[in-house]
Amino acid sequence: MVFAWLAAFFQRALTEEGAEELGTTPVPHAQMQAPLVLKRCAEGRSAAGGALTLVCTQLPFPYVHLLSMLVQVACVFNAIVQGAATGWILSEPTCIGEAALGKGHHFRYEVQEGCPPALFVFSSMATCLLLCGCLSSILIYPVIYHIHRTLTLTPPLTLPPPPSLLVALPLPLTR
Repeated sequence: MVFAWLAAFFQRALTEEGAEELGTTPVPHAQMQAPLVLKRCAEGRSAAGGALTLVCTQLPFPYVHLLSMLVQVACVFNAIVQGAATGWILSEPTCIGEAALGKGHHFRYEVQEGCPPALFVFSSMATCLLLCGCLSSILIYPVIYHIHRTLTLTPPLTLPPPPSLLVALPLPLTR
């Protein structure tokens, strides 16, 4: 609609009578510029129509599934990488007091006296809170998801049972 208004305005503005109507000075070389301006208005209209076509066209279902799968794979990969990084950090030997790592200490699983893994250096309360937070998120998120789905979805339609499940009653015999 905007491009139709623009085309009508320029069509009037590029003529001498239209310029007098609009109260503007006539455009120099208007007859040479009119086709170019109107062509640009038509191109703009076709571009806007193409954009609306893209916006209103539904995405193919396999494409949506592909995107969903890629997001899920990215989330699992991210969880694995971050879990490995957290495990690496928590397995680092942390020396308590004046204890120091020996010169020949090369592997994290070689526990030395006075230098337990970082997981054991934290207070037991911090470790319990960390584990409780992980477990509660594992247990609570599905519950929140289920409650959200039940509140946002319409109740399912109740359909009559299929004909094969209906029992035919015998008719009484009359003499």
